[in-house]
Amino acid sequence: MKAGTSKPSSNSSTSTTNLYRVRKSWEDTKSQIGAFTSLDRAKKACNEGYYVFDSSGKAIYPTEQSKSTTASSNSTITTEQSIYAYLRQKGFNDYSVSGIMGNLYAESNLQSTNLQNTYNNSLGMTDDEYTKAVDNNLHDFVNDSAGYGLAQWTYYSRKQALLNFAKEKGKSIGDTEM
Repeated sequence: MKAGTSKPSSNSSTSTTNLYRVRKSWEDTKSQIGAFTSLDRAKKACNEGYYVFDSSGKAIYPTEQSKSTTASSNSTITTEQSIYAYLRQKGFNDYSVSGIMGNLYAESNLQSTNLQNTYNNSLGMTDDEYTKAVDNNLHDFVNDSAGYGLAQWTYYSRKQALLNFAKEKGKSIGDTEM
């Protein structure tokens, strides 16, 4: 852009500057805190509930790794932010994301390791004990009919697919990022 104008320069040799935008969501332009040429500056300006987006609209900060190294008052907030960012990146609008997250919240309180409450008692396991037992092949996850995870899957084919995918990725069945 030419200095002092809002029109792009006609000089075709001018390189395009990628901006990092800090917003609540890519579509929520009114929430934008700023646009930065420096990723570090964008990260510093990124308050809780906001994300840094690259020029294509992809949320690039905070990531799960950066969240684990920053102070967070509640793990549910981190999970909520992670799910929200994931769904927005997949192209869902705010209304769709709200509906999906509302359903997931009703099913599991947004806890990826949630075991259906009635099975905590009948199996005599906490959510974490159940997850570890399944991860270590000590429990028949696929055929126990217990609701599990964010969406409380009970149907054997979904649970089998989840278990296979977790093993393929070397992850726990309760890993939110899987």
